[in-house]
Amino acid sequence: CEMYWKKMEGAAARKEFAFLGHLDLPKKFALLDNSRYFKHAERVLDIVQKNGGAIELNTSGWFKPCTDPYPTRDILKLACARNIPVVINADAHHADGDDADGDVDENAEAMTEAMQQVRSAEVTYAVRDTSIDEFEIKEGQLLGIVEGKIKAVGDDMQQLICDALNAMDMDTAELATLYYGEGVTEDDANQLLEHLEATYPEVEFELYLGAQAVYSYLISVE
Repeated sequence: CEMYWKKMEGAAARKEFAFLGHLDLPKKFALLDNSRYFKHAERVLDIVQKNGGAIELNTSGWFKPCTDPYPTRDILKLACARNIPVVINADAHHADGDDADGDVDENAEAMTEAMQQVRSAEVTYAVRDTSIDEFEIKEGQLLGIVEGKIKAVGDDMQQLICDALNAMDMDTAELATLYYGEGVTEDDANQLLEHLEATYPEVEFELYLGAQAVYSYLISVE
């Protein structure tokens, strides 16, 4: 698998492809713990991001022993934290789909269901004074954007993120993943994590360095 990831790094660096597919394909042949390869995946994704590329979400893995698409959800989150475009592919080799894995309608339904299970939010700063919906926003204030709409405005990071999370139906949430950006220190991110774990004891929280620009935090809830 180490060699596979090296090959992926090389392919991503060549800039000869519209998108990079089958990102964690080795799990097709053995039930692997992909967390072992997150550092490799992050290096590949950093190259894809730098070169303005995209990655593929391939559903055929659902019908393999691993029962998991390529790439796995956690690696997909790392890609989303880097704002890398994602294309969806069923891996059908013919137009009639005779050799495809699973029924097309079933695949589409499964993909739609999987997407609906994950809610997303971003935290950034206002670059100017403005008025949006019920919010009077001042330059420099924090903005909590949930599913593309501003749902929270404030000056305190911890309170703003709680307000954003409360707009994401936390009563039914099981897992929340946060990626902190290049302007956030590790200490500040860990303090936020402690606050959230105390505020939402029924929810499991994961924290990663996303190092993304513009957004202080990218958040997914499922």
